[in-house]
Amino acid sequence: MRSTKLKNQKFLTVKEIKKNIQLKELNAIINLIKKENYKSILSHLSKKIITRYLETTVKYNNAHIFVLLKKNLVLGYALYFKRETDIFQKFSYLKFKIIKELIFGLKIIVLLNIFLAVTRFDLILFKSKKKKDENYINLNLLAINRKYQSKGYGNFLIENSAKKLRSKNIKVKKIICEAPSKRVLNFYLKNNFKIIGKKLRLFHNFYILQKRI
Repeated sequence: MRSTKLKNQKFLTVKEIKKNIQLKELNAIINLIKKENYKSILSHLSKKIITRYLETTVKYNNAHIFVLLKKNLVLGYALYFKRETDIFQKFSYLKFKIIKELIFGLKIIVLLNIFLAVTRFDLILFKSKKKKDENYINLNLLAINRKYQSKGYGNFLIENSAKKLRSKNIKVKKIICEAPSKRVLNFYLKNNFKIIGKKLRLFHNFYILQKRI
């Protein structure tokens, strides 16, 4: 499978959001989470909780949010964490609010999947081949507006956000990500990611992928 090359890169920019997130960018990212990252835990939460999560993320040194802009229009975003464990540790102050929302929303499967992730039980059953390499970063979430999908924008965002990370002297040789569906898996495979393992989830499994950059 070959990646789709972006024919026209005019007016495209990849921007990292740090310290403060503008309302327009915030709303665009939340909309993408709800519509395109619908298998993620975040997508099941209220706009208020997602807002607090994103506002914390942009102020955290080991997290990086990039947006893909065409002039002033947000086409997509990418969220990176230096370590997978950071996702749970940094946002522990939100855990009771998140659990409360999921319980009242009867999102039992989501709660059980959180348990699998936090306890690392998923990796006991499906051992990843990922080596203990310090020079990697987790691509936690990625989404492109549906109107612009399958045109090369996703690969453009990944490649240019990786360049920006390296320009900040962040030692990154690999990007690690997860694919919660066959559609997402095919996207990563087309863009030269390799399957290195699986994680257990109820009713479906996540593929773990890696790309050298």
